[in-house]
Amino acid sequence: WLMSISGLYALQYTKEGNLKEVDVSYLFEESNNIFSEIIKDKRGNLWIAAFSEGAFTINFDKPVIENYPIPSIKKITRIAPNITAIFKDKDGVIWLNQNRWGLGWFDPHNNTIQFYNELPELRHFSDMGTVCCISGFRSIPDRIWVAPENESAIYCLKKEKGKIALSERIDLMKCSENSGNPRLFYEDRKNNIWIATTTKLLVKRFDKDEIEPVGFSFGAITGITEDTRGTLWISNKNAGIYRISPVGDLSVKNYNKETSVLPSNNITSICADLSGKIWIGTEEGNLIVYDAMEQTFQDVSKSFRMIGGGILNIVADDYGHIWVSTNKRITEYNPDNKSSRDYTVTDGVEITSFLSNSYYKDKSGKLFFGGNKGISVFTSSNAL
Repeated sequence: WLMSISGLYALQYTKEGNLKEVDVSYLFEESNNIFSEIIKDKRGNLWIAAFSEGAFTINFDKPVIENYPIPSIKKITRIAPNITAIFKDKDGVIWLNQNRWGLGWFDPHNNTIQFYNELPELRHFSDMGTVCCISGFRSIPDRIWVAPENESAIYCLKKEKGKIALSERIDLMKCSENSGNPRLFYEDRKNNIWIATTTKLLVKRFDKDEIEPVGFSFGAITGITEDTRGTLWISNKNAGIYRISPVGDLSVKNYNKETSVLPSNNITSICADLSGKIWIGTEEGNLIVYDAMEQTFQDVSKSFRMIGGGILNIVADDYGHIWVSTNKRITEYNPDNKSSRDYTVTDGVEITSFLSNSYYKDKSGKLFFGGNKGISVFTSSNAL
């Protein structure tokens, strides 16, 4: 590693023993490239002092990234893998939606995939050709809900001895007038299942079999999360965020650009972490954290180096780290020491474009992100 007045350079030995330059310019695209010192720590990672920008680190201990390019998708469909929804069942099979083809099941153990139109019982349900959400629930562990993008219905599927079958088709029009098409599901700690549609919010309460509408209008919902106090938080595409109090009758409060310090009403993702803080992503690329105890909003976009790319998804891992996906990268952030690291194609990620709502966190803590060219899997740790 060499440092000059024009930046940082890296050289690598070839098999013949010659030196060749390695392109590391992408590491410092957002810096001023004025450095004063470079030090290697005991782990072999590099620390670089930058003029007026503090210090950068180059971490060579990033977790191993698993990639599922799923080549069998292209063999069957003649379309490149483009995964828009993900769920992993108890057998390790990944349920997914392939863009322009529909619901499928990928088995990582033998690298095979099967689509709904190959199953006699499901092939005539043409609306499974575009699925926007797949979820399992603690309260109904033997059922998996599938949301067709263009139908006001929910398909409840069951898996017995490795075979997929239809258990029930829920017609949302019978649950509520102008019910809309389902977009996402969320199960809270009380085992209530919340259903966000294109027109409203519905709920299946833990002690009822029926699905009923919530008596408030939330507009275009983009995400639902629950903090450590049991309060629900809802993000909206053009109206900021909503807080739903769990005490007594539902009490709703709206935070938006006009009534708070939120920089935008265009909220694309929301997630509560282990400490109860609420992480909010905007279409413009702002990352905001709300402290419910202090009742304060803080823009941490610069710490994340997020400005310029719209935020797609936010996930909190089991170590309290925050994972944020944008179109071209995944960023892991440790709120305790404010350190972060990025994952892109240069780090071994095979996905070239990540997609909104195409993610899943399994019971072991692994994080799955889908998009163009398949699925990338990250194993979280406390190393950052």
